[in-house]
Amino acid sequence: MSEVKRIVVVEINEVKLIDELAKMVTKWVHNVRFTIEKNDDRNLTDEDKSATPQVFKYYLPKREEASDINIPAALRNANDMPTPDVVPVFPAIVIRPSDGLTGNNDGFEYEEISIDFCLFVNEYNDQDRYNFLLMGKKIIMQNLRSIPFGIVGMAYKLQPDMTWKLFDNEQDPKAGVIVTTTWRCAATQFGLADLSKIDFG
Repeated sequence: MSEVKRIVVVEINEVKLIDELAKMVTKWVHNVRFTIEKNDDRNLTDEDKSATPQVFKYYLPKREEASDINIPAALRNANDMPTPDVVPVFPAIVIRPSDGLTGNNDGFEYEEISIDFCLFVNEYNDQDRYNFLLMGKKIIMQNLRSIPFGIVGMAYKLQPDMTWKLFDNEQDPKAGVIVTTTWRCAATQFGLADLSKIDFG
């Protein structure tokens, strides 16, 4: 009985693309500073105004209350116990796939995946809010364009056009910008490849 040789074809997918992009964006923004999330703008320190964005994949994390370790035990169950602040999340960048398509161009099957880079800040000064968001957008877009050909084993190629959208509520210091990019790769092959069927001659 002949031995059948099989290899596993490693799947290339959006999860690997998001993983690689998250690593890159973390490096790109490590020197960028925004204002950390606070309940209000009173008594903001210089340190509060010098927060590096946290990079998240897919979604913002669930909000957690700050530790009540410093609240006296007698007050912990009382009705007048102060409400703890939430753990700061902003500034933050969320990277996630938004949509895609599969196409065929003269027999070449390809996939296009749209990836959103969502930058959220918490700035109390309107001018700072726009300056910081547009600066963050520019940093992300310029660095994306500097990727030589593709990422994840050279499988994904960034398409030239990028779009961005600013959103904000003047009554709330939280605002954001979304940069949408499109990535193209050859259509993914799944499963096992049977090497006994391949003619190496």
